[in-house]
Amino acid sequence: MIIKNLKTAAVLIIFLLFRCSYLDRELPVAAVENVRLNQAELEAGMNSNLKSYTSQEILQYVNDWVDQELLYQEAIRQNILPTTDMEFELEKLKKSMLVSRFLKERIDNIISVNDSEVEAYYESNEAEFVAESNYYKFEGIKTSSNSLSNVILRELHNNDNILTVYEQNRENCEILSAGRQFIKDSIFPGPVAAEFRNKTPERNFSRISVNGETWIVRLIDRQDRNTPRRFDIVRDEIYQKLLYKKREEKYNELISRLRQNNKFEINLSVLVDSVSTR
Repeated sequence: MIIKNLKTAAVLIIFLLFRCSYLDRELPVAAVENVRLNQAELEAGMNSNLKSYTSQEILQYVNDWVDQELLYQEAIRQNILPTTDMEFELEKLKKSMLVSRFLKERIDNIISVNDSEVEAYYESNEAEFVAESNYYKFEGIKTSSNSLSNVILRELHNNDNILTVYEQNRENCEILSAGRQFIKDSIFPGPVAAEFRNKTPERNFSRISVNGETWIVRLIDRQDRNTPRRFDIVRDEIYQKLLYKKREEKYNELISRLRQNNKFEINLSVLVDSVSTR
């Protein structure tokens, strides 16, 4: 009886251990031999939350990952080894990535530009901001399906929120703009620029044919050529300009301090036979 109970207990323990091991093992998004691609690595590789991509885009990335891993493993099997040049480039890449992270933590994460700075710069340099082109703020979705364009147009007329309509049809369409910023007219395809050029902001969406696709768009606001660019149009531009200036100042201060506090040397004389005298 004791032996029978021991056997039962042993079987139960083995079953529980196997089950826990199985449950703890994460099912990979993809795998080639023993190399696995999990969700966290996929999101890191795509540099974004997966919800911002369509299923086709995710599948394309995963297929590319599988192809690259297959090729890499085959290269290893055929004894294709890294050359000195490759190792040098890998070391450069490693240093570059580490420096980028260092600068982000020591500079980018501590500098900021506030609204009052942006407004002050605009008021002091208003003449700098004259529109050299027409700018348009619009909402739009494009699709290659004529039948879907009818559905989207009908939904947009019934539902004013373009993002909601896009989410309902995202597998077969692409959002062009949610009307959050002004865009220079030279960015638009010819038919769209021509349509907007003589248009005033409107409530209803219209259809424009562009290279076999249908653009469903609505003009929200415009800024005409040779007029002072409004503050709401140039706010982001000024913000980026001031942020870049602060970053450059901090970077120069950091480099100056490192050069003062660390030993380094530059000996161009050793290159006398390799460098042009021009």
